[in-house]
Amino acid sequence: MVRSDVTWYARRLAADLGAVGDDPIEFILDHAERQIRAVAKKHCVSTLADLLTATAQAVGTRFETVSTDEELDQLVARYIDRGETPFAQLPKDFRDSFGVTLRLIQRRPWELEHVSVIDCRGSKAYRAFFTKWHELAHLLVLTQQAQFKFRRTHAEKQAADEALMDMIAARFGYWSGILQPHLGGNLTFETLSAIKSAHCPEGSWQSFVHAAIDRWPTAAVYIKAEPRLKRAEERQLNQTTLWTRTSTAKLRLADVIVNDAARSRGADLFPNMRVPQTSILHRIHTSREDGGTATECLSLWESSARGALRQCEIVVVGRSAYEGVEGLISFD
Repeated sequence: MVRSDVTWYARRLAADLGAVGDDPIEFILDHAERQIRAVAKKHCVSTLADLLTATAQAVGTRFETVSTDEELDQLVARYIDRGETPFAQLPKDFRDSFGVTLRLIQRRPWELEHVSVIDCRGSKAYRAFFTKWHELAHLLVLTQQAQFKFRRTHAEKQAADEALMDMIAARFGYWSGILQPHLGGNLTFETLSAIKSAHCPEGSWQSFVHAAIDRWPTAAVYIKAEPRLKRAEERQLNQTTLWTRTSTAKLRLADVIVNDAARSRGADLFPNMRVPQTSILHRIHTSREDGGTATECLSLWESSARGALRQCEIVVVGRSAYEGVEGLISFD
């Protein structure tokens, strides 16, 4: 999905919302943020988990989660029995979606207007927190012209409106208004884990750490490395036969997030960059250690195309991870 497509859809939606200004995406994000701020103030919200609950109440939905096929079948039967026939489509909807929000057609006086069903079966469970916010995003920008059924599709199939909802979900799932005051101090996995447990235990580790590092008040980097080939070597491998000698995978960056402060200090790390053999991260991986901390020089990191990074002292915290190693980099 290209940004121009999202902008085109956002321009139409922003007009329905009474847009002011030249940037429709920013207008929609501001429109949603005003509601989020009002919810946080009204309910004295102090954690991201509480913000999720309070926002759902404010926009008129409650969450139903299903973790097995049996649970999905039971939920569908329960709602059909009370006359909510659109729920019959959920098994088909969930073939390529993560969450669906439906307006109740036989709503009881005490019930909220919508039900948001979240598919937590299998690997979809890791996205449950984000999926909930995606469904709330639809309701935060709901207009009279909007449809009353919403679908979260796979990324490769998502339409412009789904991409825009993802933007809203990404901003408020880890809203700076709550998260920012708790960030800072020593950058360690223990610190990050404690913040996550207190504020959004349901969120995935990867999505949380990306948000936290991006908002960290000082220069900070998160990396995850695993054995990989260079891209040129991968292309060559696809053309080789069983009798052709191929290259050996080396420890390279599979995931990296560098905040603006770290980038200004010269931390121009990028995916597939090779981890220095003298780094503690390499030692943790090769020696199968649980973790450790070391003071290193940023210039150890280099690539054939760009050369060595800036000479600068850094503190590297590493720990073993599935099929690789995770690391946090801060600056003295």
